[in-house]
Order: sequence, then C-alpha cells, then structure tokens
Amino acid sequence: MDVYDKIQEIVLGNDIISCAHDLQEFVQQARKETNRRKLVEMLYERITEPVVSSLMCSRSVANKKYCVFNGPFAVCSFLLITLPSITTPLLTLQQIEEYAQELLDTYSAPETPVITPDSVTEIMDYLDKEYDFSNKVFLGNMGHFIILNATHKDVGGTFSVYEGYIGGRRTPVFFLYANKEGGTDTTPECILFHELGHALHYYITGDTNIIPSELIATISALCLPRLPDVPPYMQREIIADVFAVGLMRNTPFERFDRFTFFEEHEKDVFARLVKEILS
Repeated sequence: MDVYDKIQEIVLGNDIISCAHDLQEFVQQARKETNRRKLVEMLYERITEPVVSSLMCSRSVANKKYCVFNGPFAVCSFLLITLPSITTPLLTLQQIEEYAQELLDTYSAPETPVITPDSVTEIMDYLDKEYDFSNKVFLGNMGHFIILNATHKDVGGTFSVYEGYIGGRRTPVFFLYANKEGGTDTTPECILFHELGHALHYYITGDTNIIPSELIATISALCLPRLPDVPPYMQREIIADVFAVGLMRNTPFERFDRFTFFEEHEKDVFARLVKEILS
C-alpha cells in the first residue's frame, strides 16, 4: 500500500485506534518521499472534506442546530480538531507521530457500548422542543456530537468550545466515548446529559472555569454543605451533575438517571433551576 492509499485508509477509518496506527504508517512512508509538504497538506485536506460535506448536508436537509458524527465522519472530525497544526513538513510529521502515540496511550478498544446517533438525536430533539436548547445554549452555532467507538482511559465524554474549527466560528463540541467496563454505574445517555450540563454551565458564564458563586451557594444550602470548600474542578463536575439531573427530571429520559446520591426533592429543585435558566 503506497502513501496515497494510506491517506485514503485514514479518511475512511472507523475508529481512532486503527487510525492511530495508520497515522504512524503514514509518517514512516511520507518521510521517504521528496514531496512531504504535498503529502501532509493532502492528508489534512482529505480529513476536512467529509466533515464539511456532512455539515452542509445537516444544515440543508435537517435544518438543525446540532449535528451528530459517527464512524469515519466522527474520526475525521476528531482528527480535524485535535491534529497538530501544519508547520514545516518534517516537524509536522514528527508531531503527527507523537500525536498518534498519544492516542494509543489514551484510548483503547470499547469496553461497553457507546451511545448511538439515534439516542443523541432523540435527546436533542426533545430538549430543542422543550427549551430551544441548541439555539440558546450553543449561541446560534452548530453543536457537534462526535461519537467515538473507543474507551478513554479517564473519562466517558468531554465538552469544549473550539475556536476556528469550522469557518472560524466558536463551535461547541461533545466527544462521546464508550464507558469503562466495571467503572462508574452509568449509561451512555447519562454521560451525554452530564456533558450537556457542562454546556449549560458555559452558557450562563461564558467559561466553565468561572464558578457561579450564587449557584454554589444554592446547591450547598440544599444538599452539599461542603461544596464551597472543594477544589474548582470538583465544583465544575457537581454543577454538570446538577444540570444533568435537572434536564432529565420528569422527562422520558429520567430512566437513564444514575445520580442516586441526590434526593428526589433535590432533583425537583434542579429541574426548576434548569427551566429558569432556559426560560
């Protein structure tokens, strides 16, 4: 297989583990070529094409404020966001090689089922109907839900806002992974709601590193008196949990709630809080 076939294999890859191995092989092959700059640029261009195509289709056909990526589209989206920027050909190849190894150190084959695109769509369509969630929380931009068929060594999902990912816009991005087997008692849907909780935190503050003191005081007075004393990173996770519970409460998705450490009356308060924020 020549280096051009290897680029095609990367673009059509269905998971990030095999993609990492393909990237390593690409680097080895590209280093032997004289047109290294052309090969690196071609790789990045080919990765971009399916993502842009999928986004255009989502906007024109579904007319939604979010899009769900799965399979090769998810892998390309992930690469487009996380690959190192192009510099000189040799330096970029070195950075790609290091990046590929980092992927192999961070991800493993899925240990449990990952959330399905249909589940993400069902949840988001419900929240959009009830709250106009995507339009409000994503601030007029299109939210990207990227489902990756792999298990992350530390987390079940992440939420971040990326600058300049597509068209220079601030893009809310959710990476959704397969949870660890035998880990926290949760569901793929519960993980999604937790990440949506982080997005709601971002919506009210513009930065999840900003901890709203009034919200901390409310949660502390209701159920977690020591919350003001814990580190900010733990406060961020609790805020996401609270918002996740509020979003699930009294909905068809309440069956996915695994936040058993909250009392029922506390969950009712969280639901009212979410409705107040999104009203």
